[in-house]
Amino acid sequence: MFEPPRKEEFLDLFDVCVDGLFSRCHSRVPDRAEAIALVEETFMRGWNEVVKGNKVGLRELLGFLDELVAVYAPLSVQKPAMRSPVSYLGRARTGAAS
Repeated sequence: MFEPPRKEEFLDLFDVCVDGLFSRCHSRVPDRAEAIALVEETFMRGWNEVVKGNKVGLRELLGFLDELVAVYAPLSVQKPAMRSPVSYLGRARTGAAS
């Protein structure tokens, strides 16, 4: 027999896991807005599984998040690191080319 989704249990899981999932994601995705979007998508995937009648816990959410980050990371354009003004000054004084 089909059991209706347990909305309250999923909301409790959200409350317990959201900060940790965001921290994990933001450590690998530097853009805060993108990290938030990936965590939202993680919970949407989790809820879709709950609606299908599957059990979802932290392990499943981590799996969804890791899949999303793995797809996102190669697509993101990494900004080049800014050079320190000191490195420019040092080169200018020594005459080295940058």
